[in-house]
Amino acid sequence: MRIVHENEFDFRTLEDEDIKLLLPNRRGRKNKGSFGKVLIIAGSSEIFGAAFLSAICAYRIGAGLVKICTDRANENAIKTLIPEALFSFYLDEDFKDDAFLKDSLSKSIEWADVVLCGPGIGISDNSRKMVEFLTCIRNKPIILDADALNILSKNDGNAFKNLTSNFILTPHLMEMKRMVKNFSIDEIKDDMVYVLKTFNKDFSGITVLKDARTIVNFGEIFYLNQSGNSALSKGGSGDCLAGIIAGLIAQYPDILSGFKSYSEKNPNGFDIEIIQKTIEIVSLAVFIHGKTADNYVKKNSEFSMLARDIGEELKHII
Repeated sequence: MRIVHENEFDFRTLEDEDIKLLLPNRRGRKNKGSFGKVLIIAGSSEIFGAAFLSAICAYRIGAGLVKICTDRANENAIKTLIPEALFSFYLDEDFKDDAFLKDSLSKSIEWADVVLCGPGIGISDNSRKMVEFLTCIRNKPIILDADALNILSKNDGNAFKNLTSNFILTPHLMEMKRMVKNFSIDEIKDDMVYVLKTFNKDFSGITVLKDARTIVNFGEIFYLNQSGNSALSKGGSGDCLAGIIAGLIAQYPDILSGFKSYSEKNPNGFDIEIIQKTIEIVSLAVFIHGKTADNYVKKNSEFSMLARDIGEELKHII
């Protein structure tokens, strides 16, 4: 890691050698339970690709077990595409009297070490119920992406203020515009640091503000990502990144145990060292995601990369 000075600001940035330095140790007598359990709440009756992309990347980055929670309409397709995963399916009627939330979803959350919610879930009332149910979770990392962010952006002004430091938000510029409301996309793009500092007045967790040069932020800590290229400018790339973040965090027992020790007496709810370690690993996930595109274009055109290729390239990066 090194410090780069840009636009009168000092950023931390990762380099190629940081990948091996920061990746978890897989030596010794371990099993699939040793490398983390990830719950991915993704997809809807109209969309199933987001669930597949997030899950395959969580597995490719090294997670031991991945469970997909998605609409029953996706059952045949998702089981065919990723038979390695575990599954929890729901129908619209399962949400009557919140039965699904209190039973199946609650058990899946309890099972998981890390939860990712949002890719392709839409903004239906059932999706809103799942997102709002998750916002009360304090004892594990929760990654909110895509439609989960859009749902919270539609709520009152306290939606992000009420989230604790175990939450990791992964907006692109348009989603960030909905979250902060008082900035245009051009204003966000021109001064991402200022916008993040403004947002931090209402949010105490980690934000991954995605752009050509993604910034990862917690408090006064800013990582500037310098990997990647235009090959990543395709639908589904963000779903892959969310899966990589979830799958990577799940492999660090010290982070997981740290988030289990939530205390209201602590200003952030958790020891600051745990959050600092987490932002470093989130930044590593962003860096690795970019490196998949850098590796891809060594033998292919930037025009031709698909989101599914990110999972394939992960094999060559780590």
